[in-house]
Amino acid sequence: MKTTETTLQPVQRLDYRPPDYTINTVELRFELGEESTEVEAALAIERTPSAEGTPPLRLHGETLELLSIELNGQALGPKAYAVDAEGLTVHEVPA
Repeated sequence: MKTTETTLQPVQRLDYRPPDYTINTVELRFELGEESTEVEAALAIERTPSAEGTPPLRLHGETLELLSIELNGQALGPKAYAVDAEGLTVHEVPA
């Protein structure tokens, strides 16, 4: 069994700022398998009035494989988003 150790950093009250986006609804569909699980997620997200400019949308998730991504029903090209070990970032999200 592999063990990973994560050190959580406290967030100080003075460092807190409201989120750039709110998630209004989440729909999840799970396909459970012997070797893996596939999850389809549909999120209704909107930019908050306090967001400055056009901030990227950051969704956290570890040890995941992105199979496809759509925004407003349109598939995103590889330059429209970035995937790293800690999650997904979508660039230039409309309001």
